Amino acid sequence: MAAAPAAELSDNSMFLQKACTVILVTSPIESHPSTELLDRCLSSIIRSFPELDGCRIIVACDGAKCVADGAVKPWRRIFGKTDKATVQKYRGFLESLTARPWMVCNRPREVFNGNESSLPIPDLETGLEWLGFALTLKRALGLVTTPTVFVTCHDFELLPETLVGVNTRELVDALLANHGNGEESTRTSPCPPNYIGLPTMKAHSFALRHAEALKGLPLLSLENSSLVLEPMGMWKDSPHFARTDTYRDLVFGQAGSEENPRLHVFKRGHFIEDTLGQRMIDALKKAPCAAPLLGAAESTGQSGGATKAAVFARFGTYLLRCQKPCIYHLDGRVYVPVSKRAAKGYELAEFESERAEAARVFVLQRQALISAEEEESPQSSLQTHRNRNRPQEGVGVSASDENCGA
Repeated sequence: MAAAPAAELSDNSMFLQKACTVILVTSPIESHPSTELLDRCLSSIIRSFPELDGCRIIVACDGAKCVADGAVKPWRRIFGKTDKATVQKYRGFLESLTARPWMVCNRPREVFNGNESSLPIPDLETGLEWLGFALTLKRALGLVTTPTVFVTCHDFELLPETLVGVNTRELVDALLANHGNGEESTRTSPCPPNYIGLPTMKAHSFALRHAEALKGLPLLSLENSSLVLEPMGMWKDSPHFARTDTYRDLVFGQAGSEENPRLHVFKRGHFIEDTLGQRMIDALKKAPCAAPLLGAAESTGQSGGATKAAVFARFGTYLLRCQKPCIYHLDGRVYVPVSKRAAKGYELAEFESERAEAARVFVLQRQALISAEEEESPQSSLQTHRNRNRPQEGVGVSASDENCGA
């Protein structure tokens, strides 16, 4: 499919700057202070969805507490603990991100003698506040002012060749359309999406593995588009577009009701798909299928409980239908920058070098663009970037919110 005309791309980019924020969640890994892993992830997003170029970028940074050297084995999940050398390298990584005026580096709080602090001067003998993926993302969502977000972990790389013809504007429009109109979802009329995930290798067998939970839920064909969404039934942490208010109200919402009880209370270290996601699938498995005839039985179910369609309407979690998986997992736990692998004589796949170079060029182009704007208007250009990406005072979540249920 041919690329979108330049004028259309420009119009969509201007719309998306006000409609979507890109959030990347990161944490300490062995390859720091190198930014290559994160840069590969970010550049792949822009190459896959060029209309997102210009959208606000927030890097949500988790922390880790320092433990004795050797207490944490290399290349293993750290579960909030790592050695001082890794934390020090991570601080260097954070400084590199902070120096980029075209993104927000939402840094973790300093920890002194087990107490959290907002002091700006780091102490290399201490760690950084550890929250885990879910609560780190929740903290970053406090900085979001757009109605939708694109969320990913730092070690997922999108594959642009698998997303040719996927129009970002159409995905965001689908998230924004038909909400709050009071219409009931039925077995034959799919509910509007709150979440649109991109398929990983495992996602292609998701419908088979969860056939019971998804039974009877219809596909959603986007209006005036060739794109099709498949019901997924759970909220996954892999790359996805989502409504910001659904994140705040459904995923991280504090309140619940008898009809819509709160599904999960997040604690430190939790991932969304391992906790809330599993509860969502369980709720769909237990819900009865919709009655064959429209009417009261359709919305309440023959057994008196909420039907599968009604439960799913609350979630609105879909998967973009693609012929191939469009995500490559770099695995941050074992990632080694390409230059270091080459220096050690490791055999490198050609695509690894190409993607690492594309990431390097992407960052240089971003920096060059700001430098050029500064030369034309020294005062306004850099200040515009800083104002646009500066965290807003009073926006975010408190320490008590972050530790809810902990």
